[in-house]
This record gives sequence, structure tokens and C-alpha cells, in this order.
Amino acid sequence: MTEAELTRVRASMAASTHRVSIVDTGSGRVVVKVQRPARSAWRARALDAVARGLGITLLRAVPAHGGARGQEIEVERLRALRAVGLHVPEVLHVEPGFAVLELFDGPNLVSLVEQGGTAGFEAWRRGLAAIVEVHARGAVLSHAFARNFIVTATGLGMIDFEDDPLETMPLEVAQARDWLAYLHSTLWLLDRRLPEIQAALAVRLADESPTVRALVEAAGRRLAPLRHLPNSRRVFGREAIGARALGAVFPLPAIAFTTIDGIL
Repeated sequence: MTEAELTRVRASMAASTHRVSIVDTGSGRVVVKVQRPARSAWRARALDAVARGLGITLLRAVPAHGGARGQEIEVERLRALRAVGLHVPEVLHVEPGFAVLELFDGPNLVSLVEQGGTAGFEAWRRGLAAIVEVHARGAVLSHAFARNFIVTATGLGMIDFEDDPLETMPLEVAQARDWLAYLHSTLWLLDRRLPEIQAALAVRLADESPTVRALVEAAGRRLAPLRHLPNSRRVFGREAIGARALGAVFPLPAIAFTTIDGIL
């Protein structure tokens, strides 16, 4: 970036109260991310307690450092993911306090899946295929929620890499965690019959490594009782409805049932 562009970025930051903003530099719009403040550990402790209660340790919290370390992790991860050919934003500039990233300008998968019908279902399947591609390149997402999959002019891109699950878990466990995050954020939006959803998911999971498939299936068995949660987003919120839909999709018909509970 030129010094004039950076001057415009700094001026925009000074006038904004937002941590993440879009800035027009004159030669194109960019994303400016100010360092997130250091985070409290209480959310991580709460998530870890839930993971222990369910007996699914792959759901345990990943360190969310914030501050300089959080920025450093995102920059390192974006550069590493681009190096293996994945569609993530280019890092345009880094300095203490903020980073400037390429803007992925397009709708996210939530908005497309919510449309329903064939188009919504195909958008959901695009997300499944993207996860398989990421994992095939030996990588992991962490925040594999539908809102972080962006439909760009050059394909489906992915954003939000401020933590690294490999700090606390093996690669294949982190990859299984990606599947649960994506399913939790999308299944409740689908208007297809359950067998069709299960079949589409099973076909894509068949492209994963046997360990990842088995981890997802084993976690699904433990989450299956969540299908009995009340079906009211208005009363219980999106998280509960997402958990209910996630529990209902398991077991999958095309995945071999493998006992690997010790890995979870």
C-alpha cells in the first residue's frame, strides 16, 4: 500500500469507533482490523464445562488471545492458507495496532441458505465442499460458521482467523470441529427433508480422512439427544435451535460406525 493510502486508512480509523471497518483507499476498498482487546477467560471456561458435560472434548475452547498475539495469529494463518492455494483475504499491510486485508465483497452463505429451495440447498452444499477442500490441503478453519463463507466473483472465500485451534488440539480433531461448527450454523436454516440432508452430508464426509469422519460421527452420537430440545427460536434462541438441528442429523447412513471415543 502507498503512504497516501495508509494515511487515508489511519484517518478513517481515528474517526471510527468500530474495530473492523471497510475503507475506500482510492485504489480500492479494504478491510481494516484494529487489534481486539485481550479477552476474558470466562467464556472459554464456560465452553470447556459444556464440552466436558457432553463428553465431547473436541468442542473445548480455543485460546482467543486478542491484542498483538491475536493479530499475529491471523496474519500468519492468512499467509499460510494462501500459500497452499486457499481463497482467503490477502494481507495488504500490518503494523502495531491494526492490519489491512483484502475485502471479500459479496454475500455470505447465511443469506444464500436462508433463501431456501434448490438455490439455498446448493449454497449449503458449496460450504460442505469448501470444508473438504480446506482439509485436503492440510489446513483447518476454526470459525467455520456460514457467516464466514463469502461468495466472491472468484469463488467461495473464507474469513476470520484470529485464533488457531492447533494450539490446543491435533489437526484431525480441529478438522472435525470445523464440521460441527458449520453444521450448527446452517442445518436449522435448511428446508429440505432430513434424509436428503443426511445423504448430502454423508457424501461429502466420505471425502474426509477416516479419522475425521469417525470423530464427526462419534460426536454426533453424543449430540443426538439434543434433537429433543424445544423447537422455538423465539423462546430459546438461535444457538439452541442450531443444536437441535445438529442432533437430529445423526447418525449418518453412509459413514461407518467406528468407536474412537478416546480421541474425542
